[in-house]
Formats: sequence, C-alpha cells, structure tokens
Amino acid sequence: MPKNVIVVGMARSGTSLTASIFARKGYFVADHPDQQLQAADKNNPSGFWELDELIEADVSILAAVGFPHHNTWMFEAIEPQQAEAINSLERRGEHKGLVEYYKGKQPWIWKDPRFCYTLGYWWPLVDAETTRVLLVTRDPKEILRSLLRVGWGEAPSAEKSDYLKRIRDHVDFVRRTINEFDIPYLEIDYGDFAANPRETAEKIGRFFDLELTADDLGYKSKFNSSAPRGYVAFMFERIARMLPSGLRSFLKKMLPEFVLQALIPNRVKK
Repeated sequence: MPKNVIVVGMARSGTSLTASIFARKGYFVADHPDQQLQAADKNNPSGFWELDELIEADVSILAAVGFPHHNTWMFEAIEPQQAEAINSLERRGEHKGLVEYYKGKQPWIWKDPRFCYTLGYWWPLVDAETTRVLLVTRDPKEILRSLLRVGWGEAPSAEKSDYLKRIRDHVDFVRRTINEFDIPYLEIDYGDFAANPRETAEKIGRFFDLELTADDLGYKSKFNSSAPRGYVAFMFERIARMLPSGLRSFLKKMLPEFVLQALIPNRVKK
C-alpha cells in the first residue's frame, strides 16, 4: 500500500500543489471535502488540501506554548523558546483520536504549513512504518514574492531581510525536528516541478510506493510568480493595487478579456 504523506513546508512554497498530487491519486483527505477543506481559489488553483480540524488543532498547539496568532507567517514571528517547547507538550486526547481515525483511512494525506513547527508534536502519534514526510522547499525570495503577490498579512510591510530569515527559520526548525525524531522524509524543491518533472515524479513515487508520471505533478508555470508569465501577472497585480479603484475598474473594462486572462491566472470573468 502507498505510504501516508505529511506534507510540510513554508506557506507559498508549493505545499498545496504537492498535496494535490496525492489527492488526485485517491489519498484520503476528508470525509466531506466540500465542508471540511478550504475551496480552491486564484491563489491556490489546485486546492489547499488542509483539513479544518487539523488546522485548528495546530493553532491550539501554538497557543499552548504562548503563540497567540492563527499562523506563523502572517503575524509576528514565533519566539524560539515557544517553538522549542512544542515537541515536549503533552499530547491531547482529541488529537490522538484524530490520528487514530486517519489510521483507518489509509493511505491518507495531511498538509499544513504550521507543521514546520508542530510536526514533532504529531510524529510520536502516527504509525512510523506506514507514514512518511514530504518536505517542500523553495527559494526564500520566491516565497516572499509569492506572499507579496497574494497580499497575505505582514509580509508586504515587514523588512525584507527579517522576513527572509523567518522563511528560513521555518525550514530550519522542521529539519531539526526531522533529525531529532529520525523521521523518514523526502525533500524536494518547488523549482524541480518545472526543471525536472520526470525525475521529480519518479523520486516522489519511489519514496511513497506510488506510480507517478510528470503529468501527475499538475505543475503550471502561469501560477508561479517566478516564471515569466507568472512574474508579469505578479507585477500587473502589484501595480493595479496601487491605482485608485475607479481607474482599476476602467482598465478592466478597456483591456480585452484574453489579455486579462493572460495577466491574471485563473481569473474568474465577472
């Protein structure tokens, strides 16, 4: 049987795209996806694949060590002592129950960028023989560009050097957790989806006992803000946000629809 997957990585690093690979292969995500998962949108056209109950569990874990926010990338950074305290927290009964429920739904997939800090809390609860971790990385500058593009939280106003450090902190912490718990994992870079699709599909397939081809990856360059088309869309959207709303509406009326579709990936025609 294919191995269960826990997808880990900083927000906007390609974790949603990666999770969608396994979802399309029939991995269990939720009993009622329409109700329990956030719907796909123009920022995540392949879907988010994050279980509401799992997100709230991770939020409660962060709160248990004194971090007051819903996530670690849209607000101020988590303090090192808070992050270090997570792995030694007592595991709560309802969280154990969630893991047990998924053990009966194999193969399953979990995905949440908060796992960068909470993976060590969850790992002792899962079956290490049937579960593996997929760590998705991406150039921090590309992640920041993507965060700016979608306008998520503090990222646009934070000092660039500070935010790039925060991105690296997420990945560094989960790597330390992986080493501490001796977690079987595969690390892939988001750029490999475009640069080496066949090799990347084969690597993921081998590690998770799953047959994959390059077509199964579902990568589209127009959604990548570092690819030429995606970068043009990124700049167009940034400039558009600085214009008065009346001028934005005027330009949208004046530009042909095919131009807007090219500039704004996954645009919904009004």
